[in-house]
Amino acid sequence: NDSKLPVICPAFASQVVDKIGSGDALLALLSICLYSNFDENLSLFIGSLAAAQSVETIGNSKSVNKILLLKTISHFLK
Repeated sequence: NDSKLPVICPAFASQVVDKIGSGDALLALLSICLYSNFDENLSLFIGSLAAAQSVETIGNSKSVNKILLLKTISHFLK
């Protein structure tokens, strides 16, 4: 961002099984959201939720589940 201040977002994983791929998931969703002109904070929130999904499985055995991600977003925004 232009203000050079850090943007902070909490981690949402309930249990960490394996960290492999979590950064990739976060950056993939974050970049797609920013490219689509989503707000910075919302983009980071969505990316963080994707990373949380990623750390709950071993390695890259499962991709980020779109339906679960949308349900989680809906739950947090209520």
